[in-house]
Parts: sequence; C-alpha cells; structure tokens
Amino acid sequence: MPRALNTDVLRYMTIFLDNRDIFCLSITHRAAYEALLPLTWSNLAFTECYQSLRCCRSLMEHKDHRIRFIRRIFISYSCIVASDTQSPRTLMYYLCELLRLAVNLHTVTVRHLKTIGFNQPARKTLEALACLRQLSTMSLSVLSRTTYHVLSRFQTNCLRSIELELDPNLTDITDFLRPFQDTLEEISLSAWPTRYVTHFAPICFYLVINNDDVWPHVHTLGLRGISVLSPSTLVHAFPQVQSLCVYNERRDSVTGRRPCAWPSLTSVEAGTLGALDELVDWERTGHIDRLDLSASSVHNRERMEKMPWGSAMEIPHLERVLGWTSPRSFSIALAAPMPSSFFDTLKIAAPQLGHLGIYYCERQHSASESSEHFGDKELGDLLPLGMEELPITSLRLHLHVGDRLQTRIKNIILQRLLPKLPRVEYVHYISQSDEEDTAWRVIRSAEGSVQLADVPDDQQYVLKRRGGFS
Repeated sequence: MPRALNTDVLRYMTIFLDNRDIFCLSITHRAAYEALLPLTWSNLAFTECYQSLRCCRSLMEHKDHRIRFIRRIFISYSCIVASDTQSPRTLMYYLCELLRLAVNLHTVTVRHLKTIGFNQPARKTLEALACLRQLSTMSLSVLSRTTYHVLSRFQTNCLRSIELELDPNLTDITDFLRPFQDTLEEISLSAWPTRYVTHFAPICFYLVINNDDVWPHVHTLGLRGISVLSPSTLVHAFPQVQSLCVYNERRDSVTGRRPCAWPSLTSVEAGTLGALDELVDWERTGHIDRLDLSASSVHNRERMEKMPWGSAMEIPHLERVLGWTSPRSFSIALAAPMPSSFFDTLKIAAPQLGHLGIYYCERQHSASESSEHFGDKELGDLLPLGMEELPITSLRLHLHVGDRLQTRIKNIILQRLLPKLPRVEYVHYISQSDEEDTAWRVIRSAEGSVQLADVPDDQQYVLKRRGGFS
C-alpha cells in the first residue's frame, strides 16, 4: 500500500516551482493533484490565442472544480484582436464567461491594449472586466479615451491597487480614480508611449487635481512621465504616502514650483535626484528609511551620464540630501567609482545605515567600436578604502558587465569588496548580463578568511520582507 503524501512538504516544494512545473507535479499522484489543484489554476496567463483557447475550454469543462480557484489573470491584447487564422470570437466568449464565473478573481492585468485595432471582442472583454465586483488589483496598458469610457463603469467597491499606462491625451484620469477614493492604497501612473523603458521618462502631461480630491489611504504612489503643476496639490491629495516612486527626466530649470514636506514618507525611489527635488522638500521632510537612486533599468552609459551623481558637481547636493534624510537603506547607480570623501560623508549622515545597494554598468560603445569591459581592479575599486566604518550588514550589487568578468565576480566580491566591509552578513548579487539573481551569506573565520554560502529561496523572501535586500 503506497504511503500517504505529506501535503505540507508538497506545498513547500512549490515555492521553487513555476506554474508549468506545478502542473506537471500535480499529475504524478492523485493526492498531489488534489493538494495542488488550487495552485495549478490560481494564476492564468493568456498570451497566445490557440493555447489560451485550449485552457479556457478545459476550465469550462470542469468549471465547478477549477474556476473557483482562479485568483489572478494576465491577458495580452493580442489574444483578443481579430485574426484570420485564429478564433478570437470563441476566445472572447470564453474569457467573458471566465470573468463572470471567477468569483474569487482579485487581480487582473491587461497588456498591449492599444487604441489602434480596438475592436468588438476587446470591448466585450473589458466590459466583462468592468463587472468584476471583487476586483482589488488592476493593471492596464494602454488606457486611452476609448477604453476609458468602457472601464469608467467599474462596479468593484474594493479596488486597492491600480497600475495604468496612459495615453497622454487622457488628461482627466483623476475622474477615473475618484470613485475609489475610499479604497485605493497603491497607485502607479505611466505616460505612454515612453521613449525609453528606463527611469528617465520625459514628462508628457500633468495631473489635474481638484482642491477637494483626497485619496486618504494611498501609501504607495508611482509617477513615470507624469508630474503636477503644484507639488502642494499632490501632497494634499495623497497625505499618507509612505513610498514615492518618481521616474521622470531631470529638468535643468523649474520656475514657480516649490517642493513640499511629505509627513509620512519613508521610502523614495527615483532615477534622478533632480526629479525628486521638484516635489520633495528634503530638509522639512527629514528622515526616511529607504533612498533608492539605483536606476536599475538603465542599460546605456549615455543615459547614466544624465544621473546627477555622474558629475562631481552634483555630489555635494546628494550629500546634503543624505544629511537631511539619514536613510537606513541607500542604493545608488555609479557611472564611475565614488570618491572616498563621499563615503566619509555617508558615515556621518547615515549612522544607522544597514543596507547599501550599488548598480554599475560597463562602458557602452557604438556597434562599430570594440566593447571595453571593466577590469577586476576597476570593479573592485567601486568601494574605496576607508569604508570599514560603514555599519552596513547587507550589500546589493546589480551589475551589467561582460562575460569575461562575469565568471570571476564571486572572487572579486570575496577578495576586493568584503574586506572593506567587515560587518556585512549578506550579499545580494544581480547580473543584468545573464539574469542571475543570487544571495549569499558571508561566513568569516577567526583567522580572517571569508567564504560565501548560498541563501535558500525561502530565506531570501524573509530577508527581502525585512528590508535586508531592499
């Protein structure tokens, strides 16, 4: 007689598996199938018409046992655009039925929702989406005036998180957000089309906020390519914002605009300090827990040189900001090794600093020129001598470097970086070149030798929640 399956161990294993692997595991054992059924159908992605149609038919054939497990749906617009070789009308019918029957569905993402080619199947799918009463998280790209009128009839009364990529002609987006003033907690707005998929989006339009507009429960606010004419209206409309993310291009001169104090601000993320200077009065805002200026999606050195810390003339202003905010977690992108005097200031300005994050990109050249990689010594000298007094216990390195250096990065960390940081307990390493994402625990012997041990995935999750790898 076969032994009973330990379902607790089975569910723990799924931490390390994606949806396809979970499905393959579920068909190996009847008990595994029953235990993993909720996970197998909890997240659905419709990105290709034929495969999506097969998935929908399977769901509808077993709708009493499967649809109730659906929690999240990702829909690509390409699935519901009419085509000569596929069956969009049938797929549209199934999608509408799924949205109607999925009573536990709380998260929906719709991508590539372009105004060109917006047709009846897409309209019907969005109309079904608007009827979801239990929807709490929604992400839409792109919200145009056409789709706006369809979705303006939303019936949900529990929407907490919304992410919108907006057509610049849609200037009345606050009208769309106003019915959810009592429930929204997270708002992310991006202008479309963005010229670069980076943290340096040019400002396309300004939010129009009325004096009586207030979203009192919003704690996370993100703006990309969008700003306001008066920062005080933004603070008034979102008085409880704790996390502010601004991905706008720095402008050299802004007149008639006074930055404001943010009373609840604890975390700030941006590509340029100049974009934040327009909105945040650093001195009056005071201490924040996390200041992230890593601009981690920048892949080109030309774009990196637009960063304020790419010029030595900007470093004094960054030092003043650090003195006012005294963060516990600080991340920065480097176009060149920082002078040791900057880190001397960092020791004084942030005496409780526990986490340091660094993004570093190799030199980029035109296609006709040969690529020049950073050498071991140059990368090792990112952190200058004299950093031993920094109290950080975790270090995050996000590197975009060549393969030649990639194979030796662990030795560089061990031999050139960690000796300068004797208090570091964990290292989080991300490689842009091969998409490696690794966490190591630092093991130091009494003799002074240093080793790196892999951190299990579940412990990485705990560390990230705790802020060790911010």
